[in-house]
Amino acid sequence: MRSALCIISALLLLCIVRCEERCDGQQWRCDDGQCINSQDRCDGVINCSDKSDETIETCISNTCPKIAFRCAYGACVDQAAECDGKPDCPDNSDEMSNRCPSIINAAFKQGDCHSWQFKCESKECISADKLCNGQKDCKDGSDEIIEHCAAFKCPKFAFRCGYGACISDQYKCDGKKDCVDGSDENDILCKTSKRK
Repeated sequence: MRSALCIISALLLLCIVRCEERCDGQQWRCDDGQCINSQDRCDGVINCSDKSDETIETCISNTCPKIAFRCAYGACVDQAAECDGKPDCPDNSDEMSNRCPSIINAAFKQGDCHSWQFKCESKECISADKLCNGQKDCKDGSDEIIEHCAAFKCPKFAFRCGYGACISDQYKCDGKKDCVDGSDENDILCKTSKRK
């Protein structure tokens, strides 16, 4: 029995080594060792069996061309995907854009809040300028969730958190989590930033 386990372990190790050897310069290695075409990383389609090609960690520093829609976590999809009624981003952020009729209608349902306020899911009202700023201002944190922040367009010198909120670019990789999801302190992002 012990020798059978050793053989299985050796075969698994051999498979992992061979998988790593197969990736060439035109490919990207998934966390599980699988190789995919580099162009398939952060394209809105899950290609890795472990889904590592479409994560915040992998895509947060991704830059999209002007003709593409940027998913909240960083992937780039066809601009026509925005508000087309089907999720093209794995996080569904293309259907949560502030251009989508359902989001526009929801924005006007403020109830007891003033027009300059945001109504938290916990029913409290906060100033609208506190929405998606990287800090939980609603008691329930509903001002910092993808459903509300995916539609945000960050100003030029801002960093976009993995769920869509905007923080000052100077807070990126400063050793302190300024985004609720901590995406501003992502290891891959910060290693890339330090090299520049």
